[in-house]
Parts: sequence; C-alpha cells; structure tokens
Amino acid sequence: LFCLGFSVYLYMPLATLRMPYVSWGDATSLDGFLRHILRKEYGSFRLSADEKEPGRLWEGLHHWAMNVVEQNPPGLALLAPLGLGAHL
Repeated sequence: LFCLGFSVYLYMPLATLRMPYVSWGDATSLDGFLRHILRKEYGSFRLSADEKEPGRLWEGLHHWAMNVVEQNPPGLALLAPLGLGAHL
C-alpha cells in the first residue's frame, strides 16, 4: 500500500520532463525533486490550521469563500448547496 501511494512521487520527475504548461516546482533535478517533497517553497510542514489559534481556521474559510464569490460568475456559489445535496 505504501508503494502505491509513493508511486505519485516516482512519476513526478517523468511528468516534469514533458515540460507541462503548469507545474508545481521543478522536479527535473534531484535538488528540485527534494525541494518539492520537503515543501521548502512553502516554509513548513504544517498542512492544516494551527491548533493553538483555532480562530485562524474560520478566517481562512472566510477568505476562501470570498474568493469563490469574487472569482466566479454571479450566483454560482448559490448552486453549491444543490451540488452538496445531490451527493448526500
């Protein structure tokens, strides 16, 4: 099971060699690959909100919701409950 999950990282340098239009980091070299795996561009290994400041989670969700409204056609965010209801 570990090998299946790790296979994404094995594929990443091969995908980068195709020079895609959009790529998160340069994985063509060992240094670039390790930089991506170790998240050096992001500055930390924190993958979630800080437990010591739970208020920041709501602040982040608020910013996300405002971006959804600003970056999509008017009224599109109102359709989200319909999509959620269809999956429940």
